[in-house]
Amino acid sequence: METKTYTFIYKTTNRVNNKFYVGYHTTDTIDDGYIGCGVVSQAYAEGAKRYGLKSAFIDAVCKYGYSNFTREILEFCPNVDTAKMVEAEIVNEDFVRNPMTYNIRTGGSGGGEKKHWLYNYYDDIVKRFKDGKTLKEIAEEYSVGITIVRKVIRSKGEDIERTTILPSDRKFGHLKQEIIDKYRLGASIRMLCELYKCSFKTIKRFVSGTSRLNETVIAISPDKVVMEVSSLNDIVDKYGLSKACINQCLSGKMRHHKGWLFFRESEWDGRTDVPEPAMETKYNGVRLLDPNGNVQIIEPNLNQFAKENGLGYEMLHQLINGRRKKYRGWVLFDENIPVEEQIAEANRAVVSHHKGLTFLFPDGSVRAIETNLCDFCRSYDLNPVLMSYLVNGQKQSYKGITVL
Repeated sequence: METKTYTFIYKTTNRVNNKFYVGYHTTDTIDDGYIGCGVVSQAYAEGAKRYGLKSAFIDAVCKYGYSNFTREILEFCPNVDTAKMVEAEIVNEDFVRNPMTYNIRTGGSGGGEKKHWLYNYYDDIVKRFKDGKTLKEIAEEYSVGITIVRKVIRSKGEDIERTTILPSDRKFGHLKQEIIDKYRLGASIRMLCELYKCSFKTIKRFVSGTSRLNETVIAISPDKVVMEVSSLNDIVDKYGLSKACINQCLSGKMRHHKGWLFFRESEWDGRTDVPEPAMETKYNGVRLLDPNGNVQIIEPNLNQFAKENGLGYEMLHQLINGRRKKYRGWVLFDENIPVEEQIAEANRAVVSHHKGLTFLFPDGSVRAIETNLCDFCRSYDLNPVLMSYLVNGQKQSYKGITVL
């Protein structure tokens, strides 16, 4: 038996009629609310009485209220055996006959050795638990703590299986088969979570043990060898491929994976070559002015044009759509305006409030911003972000350059 920190003889008095109860108690916390016969609260007393526990003291607590009883410690004892002996000396036959006491039998046997009254309802509690009641719900019905309910359920060491759905199943249970069907057809757990607005754990529990319907996949190796694959695992380990990348190929998000092509059997059109990327031709024929004033025509597409001229695709895209006036000296060509005027207008458009700001370089030379900070940094191979820190006072110097 586990040894408690404190063992003492106590006397609990009803402040309404001055009747009292004497017993012994073991605890790790002196102020634990215990006043006798297992009572630690009004709810406990009412629950015990409702479920048939016969005790004059419990009846009194139910009648007068837990708050009207006061416990006082009469004597501390070194151990339980000593406490039983002291209780037996106090609660004798004459004591029990006293009409002012709630004790109905002589002391010494110890209420602590008796099982909790809830054990008498083991079958009923287990049935409720199997039917889906939570420990908290059962505890509230019997007005006891969750701990004693758990102890009662485990008291016989039986492996009790719940036969009902969990709280999450009550909300999503009617959708379980629908979720399983979508999972079998290829929907991911994360996709199902977003679709049905429920937790990853719930969906995973629904589809646990469910196998997907694996459609035959056509795999074409870099050597043009066509294979029919019923399970991706058969080729993933053998050829060092990634299942995630294969699924990307099957969904059309990737054209190939390590030179391999993958198609669903129902979608394969017989091709064995890696398809060329779709070419964006909407900007074909658009004319731009380069920094030297020469007209350049975009062909065969914007992406290829950007690579050939060492430019950024996104920046050119912004330039063509009017979101930028100038990009690295390039401007959008307008045949109705002379070239010189277009370049001059673009230069005026990109002049910033930094124009005229001067810097002292490590070689002792002084240089000023003529248009904007980006063009200045590009001319001297500097980092525009770090230069902006220098201009804003967040840095004292950069590559030995200081602000004058």
